[in-house]
Amino acid sequence: MASTNPPSAMVPVPATKGYTVLGRKVPRSVYRFFRNKLAVIGMTIVLINCFVAIFAQFIAPYNPDAIPLTIDAFQNPSWTHLLGTDELGRDMFSRIVFGTQISLTVGLFSVLLSGTVGITLGTVAGWMKGKVDRVLEAIFDIWLSLPSLILSIILVTFLGAGVRNVILAVAVSNIPSYARLIRAEVIRLSDKDFIVAQRLLGFSSWKIVVKNVLPNAATPIIVYSTFSFAVAILAEASLSFLGLGVLPPTPSWGAILNELQVTIFAHIEPTFWPGLAIMQLVLGFNFLGDGLRDAFDPRLKV
Repeated sequence: MASTNPPSAMVPVPATKGYTVLGRKVPRSVYRFFRNKLAVIGMTIVLINCFVAIFAQFIAPYNPDAIPLTIDAFQNPSWTHLLGTDELGRDMFSRIVFGTQISLTVGLFSVLLSGTVGITLGTVAGWMKGKVDRVLEAIFDIWLSLPSLILSIILVTFLGAGVRNVILAVAVSNIPSYARLIRAEVIRLSDKDFIVAQRLLGFSSWKIVVKNVLPNAATPIIVYSTFSFAVAILAEASLSFLGLGVLPPTPSWGAILNELQVTIFAHIEPTFWPGLAIMQLVLGFNFLGDGLRDAFDPRLKV
């Protein structure tokens, strides 16, 4: 007897939603990032500053340290001097352009140094746990009890001014923040099933941490590093403004402000340019960091 049941219909499988940016398929996190207008603005600001820093010698029309024979101080902006001149007649635009190199150099190397040491200490604390974790956590708490700028000032006072010492001082003040961040991530990941399984199978701690734990903790590290860039730029500018950072005549934005503070009441306009330079780069890294955090946070949906 023939079956009276209707033939089963083919149930269409719903297509996976595609994410495209500029006509190319991208992961959802990248799509989410490029939908964030402030994140794109921040990335653009950072990229422009990187371009300026790399090609500063071709962009700047004058030697930033050259003092003209006929000093014409505090010229107004013109086609000859786009941002005018400072108290010694030096081209302000050229000094601002070369100041980008100092800010990004201090930011890059201080983040690399503090990240390397902080990630190492935090990984050891989170993976070893027990007494090692308690001792390192106590050290981190004591370390963080000193405000970062105060600690940087103390270190530079002992080490002396200069780009290298500023990088070291800024990096040292930021190490415990990296350490506590990665410690929390390592503790969270160490209880995951795939990590526990590898331990039971006899994999070495070094192999598990390098190949599985750290790659899975990369996102918060990258996000925090963008904010650390902004903090390092502000710290360098603050130290240089106080006369403890980059030594003159090196054109640091903070040092430029320090040189102009004597004449600020008579000529306030030149102080706008280094201040705006600091503000736009710090905002760029903050926007970029916010965008990365929102894009790679799995709890957020498009």
